[in-house]
Amino acid sequence: MSRYIDAEELTERLKGQIWANRADLVLACGTVMLTPTVNVQEIKRGEWMFKFYCGNMSGYDYGMSCSVCKKPTYRQFAEKMPNYCPNCGALMMDEVKE
Repeated sequence: MSRYIDAEELTERLKGQIWANRADLVLACGTVMLTPTVNVQEIKRGEWMFKFYCGNMSGYDYGMSCSVCKKPTYRQFAEKMPNYCPNCGALMMDEVKE
């Protein structure tokens, strides 16, 4: 499994270590900084929030909204909700907040 690190933080930690000579430190820091990077996306986590909507043509309606982007989804029942928000892609926790 891949692990992603902060190269600048690792370089600062390497500088704090005791080295036999400065050339080894320079080589280690240079290797870290020249290592190719990958594109990663931060994982957003949210929860489905129960919402009560009114004023539509059929009377009252219930729905869910995402706690991250606050956009509503038009599904009535929580057990049919996906485990991610179709609007922003946030991963959803198991429980529903009221």
